[in-house]
Amino acid sequence: MKYFLGILILALLALAGCKKLDVEPPPEGDPVFSVSAVIDGMGKNWIAGVDDYYLFTGFEQDTTGLFTFWGRLEKEPCSNVACSEKIAFYFDDLAPSPSGQTDIMAALFPGNHTYQHPGGLDTIWTFDTTTSYLLTLDASPSLTSPNDVPFFSWSLPNANPMAGSQVSITFAQAPQNMPVTLTMLSGIDSCFSSQTQSIFMLSPVQPSPCQVFMDTVTNPGTPFPTALKAVVLGQAPFNYQWSTGIIQPVIPLNNLAPSVPIEVNVTDANGCQASASGQTPSQSGDFCSARFNWSLSTQMVIDSSFTVVSQPFQPGGVRVVYTDATGMEWSSAMGPQLAANAGFQILSVESFDENENGQKTVKLNVKFQAMLWNQNGQFLNLTDGAGVIAVAYP
Repeated sequence: MKYFLGILILALLALAGCKKLDVEPPPEGDPVFSVSAVIDGMGKNWIAGVDDYYLFTGFEQDTTGLFTFWGRLEKEPCSNVACSEKIAFYFDDLAPSPSGQTDIMAALFPGNHTYQHPGGLDTIWTFDTTTSYLLTLDASPSLTSPNDVPFFSWSLPNANPMAGSQVSITFAQAPQNMPVTLTMLSGIDSCFSSQTQSIFMLSPVQPSPCQVFMDTVTNPGTPFPTALKAVVLGQAPFNYQWSTGIIQPVIPLNNLAPSVPIEVNVTDANGCQASASGQTPSQSGDFCSARFNWSLSTQMVIDSSFTVVSQPFQPGGVRVVYTDATGMEWSSAMGPQLAANAGFQILSVESFDENENGQKTVKLNVKFQAMLWNQNGQFLNLTDGAGVIAVAYP
């Protein structure tokens, strides 16, 4: 449909013998049809009768008898190379009409209209989530002689020993009270020490792990250790059991020989168990103690895939198609619409003149916004769309 504004055009048509449209001309400077929108932050305007833009209208009917009513704001004359930007609107009827008759007012009712995928196509996304658990072990808190470079070895159930001050290992299932032992060998003073902790996923029921390591007690003015103490973490109260039979947190050294093996086991109020072993201080007072920190974190990998399937026809859909200056077509029907960013509303509808092909038309006042997709899967955000357009119908 081409609507030429102004009395001069109507006069020329009359002189040429053309049938005059039975419609009052709009006031000068007040175009009948126009559309404005913001596309990816850039303001766009299409005005019929300005810069060679016109509103073309028509309708189509597919093999099922379904009508699609359309209106396009584009330039004339136009070639495939230099058509400039244009915008088009397509409205599907409520149901197929094999008889060729349709109720246009029912199909284009004032109110909200849904966006339609052409041909009833839909995209089904499938998400596959793989969960694993990463255990990180750190022996840096261990106590060694100055300038010593100890050797660290880690022992876990059903796994080969690992060496190093910091190691990590991934599990398919979350460990539940899994014992992990750090063994430390000191090269300078030939000291041996180990620490065992239970590894589990922390929870509100068991919010903190338990552990124990040995340290020395030195009285003021005394250069050598006088006792060993069990330093604990966990939920009090604790039960202590030394290899010497003592059940207190501190064990005196006055009855123990230097550099002899010793071990302590601890159980906290939650039933968490930990142990530490090593040697009593040497005659020179040297002492080493294996200690480690650990963390257990959840790792998630999400793999996605999609399948395009045919869905039953959803009547009454609308499609917005924008063609940019390069000729690239962007359509609301080429990809999914997010509910927060999509909407099409017909504010009013009224009968209008026949177009140049003798087809009946209706004039629509519309508001809209959408995600417009191209065939490469890229999209543009169209916001603040508004305008007055027309479509033809049988």
